[in-house]
Amino acid sequence: MPSLMASSAILHFSPSSSLLLSRKICRPSVFTAAQFPRSLTIKASTSLDYSNVSVIDKSAAPSKTNNWKWKFEDNSINIYYEEYEKESSDPPKDILMIPTISDVSTVEEWRLVARDIVQRVGKVNWRATIIDWPGLGYSDRPKIDYNADVLEKFLVDFMSAPDCPISQTRSYFRPSSSSSSSLDSSSSSSSGSEEDFGTPWTVVLIKWVRNLATPLVLFCFHFWVGNAHFCRTPWTVWIKVFEVRQHFLFSFDVLMLENDLVVFGGGHAATITIRAAKKGLVKPAAIAAVAPTWAGPLPIVFGRDSDMETRYGLLRGTLRAPAVGWMMYNMLVSNEKAIQSQYKSHVYADPNNVTPSIVESRYALTKRKGARYVPAAFLTGLLDPVNSREEFLELFAALEGQIPVLVVSTKGSPKRSKAEMEALRGAKGVSKFVELPGALLPQEEYPPLLQRSFTGSCKRILNAKRKNSFNGS
Repeated sequence: MPSLMASSAILHFSPSSSLLLSRKICRPSVFTAAQFPRSLTIKASTSLDYSNVSVIDKSAAPSKTNNWKWKFEDNSINIYYEEYEKESSDPPKDILMIPTISDVSTVEEWRLVARDIVQRVGKVNWRATIIDWPGLGYSDRPKIDYNADVLEKFLVDFMSAPDCPISQTRSYFRPSSSSSSSLDSSSSSSSGSEEDFGTPWTVVLIKWVRNLATPLVLFCFHFWVGNAHFCRTPWTVWIKVFEVRQHFLFSFDVLMLENDLVVFGGGHAATITIRAAKKGLVKPAAIAAVAPTWAGPLPIVFGRDSDMETRYGLLRGTLRAPAVGWMMYNMLVSNEKAIQSQYKSHVYADPNNVTPSIVESRYALTKRKGARYVPAAFLTGLLDPVNSREEFLELFAALEGQIPVLVVSTKGSPKRSKAEMEALRGAKGVSKFVELPGALLPQEEYPPLLQRSFTGSCKRILNAKRKNSFNGS
């Protein structure tokens, strides 16, 4: 889906500096996706009829829809989100779902997975929140200079803000009823700075006690064994201190882990999340990367040398221009036949799953005010989180032993996308690699298959993380 709309036209780059545009519809494989060496392939039963589990026969309604205000530069941007939850006395485990970045990116692609996970009967009370990127989906689309850094900042600000929906579900982040009224009010905003939101006092207390665990235990232990005869053998004392300290750290880590966040992202969204995690800007409990990509439609096909970057800049400037920009955008992107062609060729694995309602929904998104600004950046590579496969693999490797990462590849991905996914098979930092039916949007085309993979894998990964965290404290 990331390359989906932007690739609806052929761009002929001649040796000269001229840029010729042809309105002929094409189907290039312009998505690069993450790849994993060493994989666990999840195969559906031969008796399973994929048509019965695809998107075409299902619908999902969120428990709540709303807008969260993101303050960026001089803009107050409404970020659309949907919440999915069920009635339960158990505290929820949060999942943040982020749509694949493309010309027609939308929360709709995650709706069925969110519904299936939330409604699933099990020991974990999952709660899912889906957000639209700024400039995409049902969020506001201001004319700003979109790039990978801007989208990364948005994601970090959203996950860090005390007034965002995911923080309000956590016990130590939950605001009072008086302060959590309307997310539409001008007071609901996030700038991502410490001065704006600070750290909840309960988290500060937990970390403070945790850091002082050893000296506190030593102090108490001194009085406990003050006159005991075995105080003459220091090694026994320190063994006892270590055991008690581990008990303290175990308890505090349980409390912290129980409120951690799991992030699901597709395409560039997954890679931007992992890049933010590598920098230490966010630290979710786990990340599920669905067909992760890193290169935009044109750079993956034509490269990124200085000559091509100049031409990309020319195209980008034209698409952002007031009048001619809309004309070119309508020719290249906002075209129902182009959308249908791309979905049938490589966005969905089964062309029969591309229904008129899906095409109409995506086409309507291209007609929203400001719709062309993010596609102009995505098409020409400004939203690429890295510039090479080596950098792509380094992002995952940096999370080794830090954050569990599940990578989902698909059997029907386009050749270029599939090659990048395969590069991640067995790669360092990839906790688990699975392969499922589908193409670039398996979360929308085959939601039950992803739901089963996610719920099982996430529980195992989080259990392993909790065990490793305790043992390594």
